[in-house]
Formats: sequence, C-alpha cells, structure tokens
Amino acid sequence: MEIVRTKGERETRALGKRVAEEILRRAAQLPRRSAAVLTLEGELGAGKTAFAKGFAGALGSTGVVSPTYTLMRSWRLGARVRDRIMRLRLVHIDAYRLKGEKEAEGAGIGEALRDPENIVLVEWPERVAAILPRRRVRVLLEHTTRAEERKVRLSGIPRG
Repeated sequence: MEIVRTKGERETRALGKRVAEEILRRAAQLPRRSAAVLTLEGELGAGKTAFAKGFAGALGSTGVVSPTYTLMRSWRLGARVRDRIMRLRLVHIDAYRLKGEKEAEGAGIGEALRDPENIVLVEWPERVAAILPRRRVRVLLEHTTRAEERKVRLSGIPRG
C-alpha cells in the first residue's frame, strides 16, 4: 500500500493523473478479460471527484463531473500509450443511491464491470461490493487536520 499526502485539489488531480498513467502502461502490456476497476472511497468532500478529474484528464477527457444524479456516465476515449492509441471507455459510477447488487445489475453496472474496454471508477463502492471484482485498485481519500490536505491510500496498482 502506498500512502500519499496531497495539498489541495490540484495535487489530488495530479495524483489521479499519475495513477491513470500507470494503469494505462500496464493495460497496454497485458490482455484483459474484464474492466480495469478503481474504487474511490472517502467521506463527502474528501476529493473523490478531484481524483477522478485528474484520472480522466490523463485519458483525454475534460468533462468529468460527479455523476451523483445520473448514477453512471461514460466517455469513449483514445489514450496514447507509448506509440499506440488504445481505444477505451471511461465509466464513472456513483453508487451512493444504490441498495445492493440486484439494483446495480439492473442499472447496467455489472455489464460495465465485465467489458474489457472499460476503465471503471466507482464512488461509494461499499454499496455494490458484492459485484466488484476482487482485483481492483483501491483509492481511499481521508481528511486530515489541515484544511486542504488529504491522506490518500493506494492499493492494488499494477506495477511493471
């Protein structure tokens, strides 16, 4: 597990970008059978959406906003990794209003998690834990005693 401290939204976005670049490098090397999944955990205002914006920016998207009222948003993207363009879809899910796996499946989340072209960011993953893959990147953002500082715990990031 890696622990990083960020000071403000800009640094939290930069961390999201760095994580996305690492995941893209790894995805370009290995075939996938299902989506690459990242869970974004933390209290309201902890920086989940700032992290997601930085992550999406590394993939070429600037339109990420919190999907709270729409449950799930997706963007078709082409990301450059080394000398090739990877076609993929970024799916951003806010599971806060869901009440379990049955409702999540009905909303199409299970399908999004199974599609190998997808990179899926899941906010409030504890609401849909039963359908999440075991292998995933976990990003836990926590407030600290300093107003703009966040403690970010990262686990499951593929290295290589």
